[in-house]
Amino acid sequence: MAFIKAGVCLYLPDEVGKKTRVHVILNDPHGHPPTVALVSLSTTVSADKTTILNAGDHSYIKEETYVVYPWMKCKNAAKLEAAVSADISIRHRHDCSPELLKRIQDGIFKSPHIRPAALEYCRRALNRIN
Repeated sequence: MAFIKAGVCLYLPDEVGKKTRVHVILNDPHGHPPTVALVSLSTTVSADKTTILNAGDHSYIKEETYVVYPWMKCKNAAKLEAAVSADISIRHRHDCSPELLKRIQDGIFKSPHIRPAALEYCRRALNRIN
């Protein structure tokens, strides 16, 4: 997967499909079929304040922004790759820095709002099995 890997940012519909938001891919493709976990970023959905981003953390972020862990989703990596190939505007021009990606990944294991299945997937995909 050339485009689909940890730290890549994509413009995708949010969990309720009402608004396009930046999503961060949390892991390199994992499993069979290969999948990736994504979280969305929002300036308005502040139910989970585990990881708060500020201007300067990423070129997309202009004001206080929340990582929306409750909306985490897993997607087929090949299908995402095909979507980006078909419409390159889906991909944000800047990926997350390694430091920002780590902050977002670490928040998965601190958030009280993450679904158990998503937490288990991330433990395996990020090799954080205790």
